[in-house]
Amino acid sequence: MRIAVIGAGALGCLFGGRLAASGHDVWLLHHRQKYVDRLRADGINLFDDGDGPLEIDVPVTADAEDVAPVDLALVLVKAHQTSHAMKQHRACLDERTRILTLQNGLRNRDRLMSFVDSNRVLAGVTYEGAMIEAPGDVYHTAAGGSIVGGPDRTFAEEVAAVFDDAGLGVTVVDDPEPVIWDKQLVSLAVKPFAALTRLPNDELLKRDDLWWAMSCVLEEAVAVGTARGVDFPHDEPQAAALERLAKIRKRADGHRSSMLQDVESGRRTEIDEINGAIVSFAEDCSVEVPFNRVLTALVRGLEYGYSAR
Repeated sequence: MRIAVIGAGALGCLFGGRLAASGHDVWLLHHRQKYVDRLRADGINLFDDGDGPLEIDVPVTADAEDVAPVDLALVLVKAHQTSHAMKQHRACLDERTRILTLQNGLRNRDRLMSFVDSNRVLAGVTYEGAMIEAPGDVYHTAAGGSIVGGPDRTFAEEVAAVFDDAGLGVTVVDDPEPVIWDKQLVSLAVKPFAALTRLPNDELLKRDDLWWAMSCVLEEAVAVGTARGVDFPHDEPQAAALERLAKIRKRADGHRSSMLQDVESGRRTEIDEINGAIVSFAEDCSVEVPFNRVLTALVRGLEYGYSAR
């Protein structure tokens, strides 16, 4: 399969590297030429389970004209970068290309439907984790698999087989929307509080007062999802999300949320695509979401602060 991975960050390099190592024709696409030059010079060194590194040579470019149309475009940029990235790399798409998003956020699939027909968009979530120590040095930090689905189940199953062969387990579902919301419940409860408190996740979740606030954020999000007709995969979605948070609380791994890392690095966060999306959806269905509204405003305030420096 010919595959373009749009977004050569940690997850992009993990997926692209694994897929290339299993024999597929893979290109990594990034928006910055300087970063591309580093990856071209050093390649990808994948560290997995303490082994390695596995050295993988994957073509990388900032110009999709180098790639030509592919069978699958895997989108792994930050949610707010989606439209810009797809416009920049449009040359790797044609009338046959399918798109798969495994991004954080609640509105990625809708954005991608403006670039290809809706029946060619697959969506889902990934519980794979990765981090970059230096450009090209990628550490596989969690092997949780992925869940994908969409109108073309046959192609979704073909993608799952390709990913499985690369050691990236995939489960196929008919409708990915419930699993997308299910994962984002945890994200919207943890990420903004991590960004605001600067606490790693395990420390954050040990604070009873913050735990109460997170529960309120979840209650609002579930109300919005229910009003939108989301068929959550659990009978009690708020309780299920809190149970997953309790498991994270027991870990003493010091993991720092990606939104906290963005704030510490002075980068734009994904707040508008997580809690901000809840606020936007709530306005459409007349649900009150004061906790999500305040969190969105506060994290935006952090961004205003460092963008004004």
